[in-house]
Amino acid sequence: MRRFVIVLIIVMLVVGLGASLAGNVLLYAVHQMEQNEAEAVLQARATRIAGLEQELGNVQTDLRRAERQMLTLEAHLSSTPSPDPISPDRPVVEILSPAPGDRFKEGEVVVVRWTTHSQDQLAWAQFLVDGSLVVRTDFDGETQIEGRFTWEASGTGSHVLEIRASNTEGLESDWVRVEIEVISDGTRQKPIAPEIAAAMAEIERQAVVLRGLAPLQPITVAVYSRAELRQQVLEELDRDLPPDEATATAVEMAAFDFLPASTDLRALLAELYTEQIAGYYDTDTASFALIDDDDALGPLDKATYTHEFIHALQDQHYDLDSLDPGDSNDDASLAVTGLIEGDAMLVMQQYMYEHLSPQEIFELLSESQMVETTALDQAPMVIREQLLFPYVSGLAFVQALHSRGGFAAVDEAFRNPPQSTEQILHPQRYLAGELPRILSLPPLTDTLGAGWHWVDSNVLGEYTLRLYLEQQVDPALAAKAADGWGGDWYSVYTRPGTSDIVLVWRTAWDREVEAAEFADVYTLYANARFGSPPVSQTCWSGADAICFYRSGEETLVIRAPDLELVRELAALFPDLSG
Repeated sequence: MRRFVIVLIIVMLVVGLGASLAGNVLLYAVHQMEQNEAEAVLQARATRIAGLEQELGNVQTDLRRAERQMLTLEAHLSSTPSPDPISPDRPVVEILSPAPGDRFKEGEVVVVRWTTHSQDQLAWAQFLVDGSLVVRTDFDGETQIEGRFTWEASGTGSHVLEIRASNTEGLESDWVRVEIEVISDGTRQKPIAPEIAAAMAEIERQAVVLRGLAPLQPITVAVYSRAELRQQVLEELDRDLPPDEATATAVEMAAFDFLPASTDLRALLAELYTEQIAGYYDTDTASFALIDDDDALGPLDKATYTHEFIHALQDQHYDLDSLDPGDSNDDASLAVTGLIEGDAMLVMQQYMYEHLSPQEIFELLSESQMVETTALDQAPMVIREQLLFPYVSGLAFVQALHSRGGFAAVDEAFRNPPQSTEQILHPQRYLAGELPRILSLPPLTDTLGAGWHWVDSNVLGEYTLRLYLEQQVDPALAAKAADGWGGDWYSVYTRPGTSDIVLVWRTAWDREVEAAEFADVYTLYANARFGSPPVSQTCWSGADAICFYRSGEETLVIRAPDLELVRELAALFPDLSG
């Protein structure tokens, strides 16, 4: 289910510099400062706060003044007849293409198709790009015209194309606008200035000392503008998440109520990744990229560089692709990502402690708090939390290993990677060698009959099980119920052309008492989901149907369009449903 989330190893510094890490860094920074310096910083902050409060007061005064002006204007407008905003005699213009948000590479010719008509003869049309006149076309007595003009895309970022027309009576149309985006053609990698290259080399030397791993071969670094790096990420997403896989993943997530099956995951993830990207390491090319929009290596750039350089070292020593089980076990894949990101986060944290000045740390934290997080905040809960998991829980896991045996213990984890999110959430279980149980399901095709299509079979895992329950029950209760997870396996089927979904999900628990505890919490989940108690024993029915079964240390959840099909499927599990 989560393979789409980790198509790239992305540095989410907004997360990495969240409350816990930021608090540690601030404490360290303050303790490293002389007392008089600390007092000076605090005084400066107090002065700044006072200034901001004054500015806020000024803004509030301006708002009250504006509100009074608006009330006066509204009263005037209410007493004045409103003219027809578009006179029937004025020309009307429409842009046929491109569509808003269309993307073009630098140097590509953008063809703008338009049409205009007027009751009177048309006189001219003007075409602007970003407010500057590109061309004016005069007409010869026509009342309806369809045409086009071209513009060579220049300058990455957003651009506004505008058209208006006038007739021979001197009446002009409204401006009609469309905003498009120009992206890099992929060949415009920024050259690295000598002083920045020297700073990067120094960061590499410091990171090698901190981590205790030396490069086995030269590491390639690419520096891009933000727009160019976004394009690199989108191209990677296109390769790793083709449309059919994105559709299947949405259905799979819908089976667990995480989001509607019709969700456009490619669009959602494209927006999320390009908002959050600070840099990334590409295992296919054994190189990493980062953003540099100002030809300077600031504190945030240094932290990003450290993080990505560690990924390069990890890959050279441990072959990151070989560690990831991929689509065959999404829970284990998320766990491995937690190890990878947690290691890089810990070294980045140590780098900040030892090699950034207190002032740089404050600058870094301030800059990280200004990063746009709208897409992250609005993303479905499961996507948001699974993106955060490797950085937050992965860091805690690696810290637990490091506290016992330094980076030698972390290196041992790369040689024996965690196999479940349970091991990430509970490092002591990883250290004790507690492995997940392997479960299976019987074939379902014959029971389902013709018309049903298999979507996927996989492992949910303790962490995503916790997220699943949190949709309807208190997070603390969900975490406690998921804590006894010992292994699971599920299969999802759908009937193309319909919203019908079948989910069969079998889970093993460490002890029978924990299976019983999960049964109690799942009853709360289902009662809340359906808005009513079970219709019979532990079966619920509404727009679809779910039955829950338990026997000893195992549980079974079956979801189908109706109770009849649920019970037919349950007959395949006499040891659980009998």
